[in-house]
Amino acid sequence: ATGSLDVGFVNSGGSSIGSPSTEFTGVFSASEVQNTTATLLDASNKLLQAHNSTSSSGWSISLAATGGPSSEWDSGVDTYPYNASTSANGQLSVNMTSSSRTAHGTDPTGASCTTTGTSLGTGITAFTNVVSAITLLTGSPSTQFNCAWRLRTVSLSQSIPADQPGGSYTIDMTATIVAN
Repeated sequence: ATGSLDVGFVNSGGSSIGSPSTEFTGVFSASEVQNTTATLLDASNKLLQAHNSTSSSGWSISLAATGGPSSEWDSGVDTYPYNASTSANGQLSVNMTSSSRTAHGTDPTGASCTTTGTSLGTGITAFTNVVSAITLLTGSPSTQFNCAWRLRTVSLSQSIPADQPGGSYTIDMTATIVAN
């Protein structure tokens, strides 16, 4: 039987969000390292949904820079790293300490879907020169088929190097789901 293993951004009703974006708090250029924060996923308006109707070996969702580890925050004129070896040089962190997940739908037997067999990413993890992807949610081989799981409340923090020129910086990130 064919099936699918999908991930995407949805609202609390499960409707797809076409082109999601995340906006960080604004800061001014300064002579010291600064931190800015953002909400990647909130409790109701922007969630990340996984759906599995194919993998019996489990699955994993991770977040990574779309262009790979050489990607940088880019203003069109200036750049800085999201994954430097130290926060003083520019480091993006994913905070899962307040995250939760919910299950939706029914499995092929008609049983309500549960979160059994799913696990959240842990704590606060920074992208570095050795960490290029951060796990957000996993499903073990025991997770139910044909179910959806929605991840909520994930925040981000970016350290900005001292004396970084002002500008509107962007970086493309991608959430990917893969079968184990």
